[in-house]
Amino acid sequence: MAPATPFDPIFNLLILITFIALLARRFRLPYTVVLVFVGLLIPLFPSFNLPELSPEFFMTLLLPPIVFEAAYRLDVSSMMKEADVVLSYAFVGTILSTFLIAGAAYFILHFSLIESLLLGIITSPTDPVAVISTFRRLGISERFSLIIEGEALFNDGVAIVLYSALLTASKTGSLEGLPLAKEIIYSIVSASLIGALSGYLVFWMMRLSEDRFVHSLLTFLSAMGIYRIVESEFIGASGVIAVVASGLVTRYMINERGGLTEESKSFLDVFWEFIAFITTSIAFLFIGLYLDLDLLWAYFLAILASIAVILGARRLMIYFLAELLRRIRKKELPQSWQNGLTWAGLRGAVSVVLSLGVMNLPLDHGSEILAISFGVVLFSLLFQGLTINFVVRKLGLAPRED
Repeated sequence: MAPATPFDPIFNLLILITFIALLARRFRLPYTVVLVFVGLLIPLFPSFNLPELSPEFFMTLLLPPIVFEAAYRLDVSSMMKEADVVLSYAFVGTILSTFLIAGAAYFILHFSLIESLLLGIITSPTDPVAVISTFRRLGISERFSLIIEGEALFNDGVAIVLYSALLTASKTGSLEGLPLAKEIIYSIVSASLIGALSGYLVFWMMRLSEDRFVHSLLTFLSAMGIYRIVESEFIGASGVIAVVASGLVTRYMINERGGLTEESKSFLDVFWEFIAFITTSIAFLFIGLYLDLDLLWAYFLAILASIAVILGARRLMIYFLAELLRRIRKKELPQSWQNGLTWAGLRGAVSVVLSLGVMNLPLDHGSEILAISFGVVLFSLLFQGLTINFVVRKLGLAPRED
């Protein structure tokens, strides 16, 4: 028998991803849900070695290409028409949801103020991978898909900014609103501007060559590099929002200014689709590995109560902003769309990673926050993920299956 090599865990990972993809597509199962389920089962087979991935690995190496690909695929011109709706749900909606969940945690679970806000921030953002991968398969209306994808893309960045600001405030012992607001605004605005500039520069660099491999490498370096630059201590802003802005501007410039052959554009689409497939697969497989079932059982009742609160908070947020948009912007979101947006609020990898960061904080209810976050993600991906097809078709948002 050949001795084990350092590459065995990586090889095992690729074999597992391939097997799961074949299984999911053969039996028409939601791919991300199967990945999470298999991840839950892997600890039962200790001899099956996989790479050890830290939360930092996910944030710096998996999340940037996932987010860039999702942003790059969006129709920027259409999104600009729905910018008020998308940004309302992504920015105002995330903050509103955070405070609704935090209020319930403070008064019902008797968490401290910082603990309550942390739980609200961790469980508020919808996951771009879970949402986008699901909706692309369903053939739903372009406008509805645009709203849910745009919200999922931007609210992860907003949640990470809020999370970082709260951690800074907790270390200094000051929760003053004005300094926090300044830090949040700086992070979002500076990241958006730097990301947009990056996308603009990458496009013009792509026009210097007709080599499709160079084009692909430039966009990949942009996605990975801009995240690191913006997250560095020198800038200290949101890398996720910078990557989203870079992806959107790159695609917009390609569509509006041209300069790339159809072959190059098609190759870029395939390249990023493959990158997203690999990174998404790894991310969701390790979500299942991160989830601690013993911890979930220990706080089972608190998790059930929190799931009800979080679903209720999203419902209130969706309906409130829909009414606000109708009155102020004259934008109508049908009742069926509001119901669909409520149920489509799947939580995923970002919530898991942020919750793992709580383990390093001196909190009285740290284990409970971790358990609730895990429970919400598991419920979201397995229950909502498995029923989303039925729900959106029942609401008339997607074609019915024959």
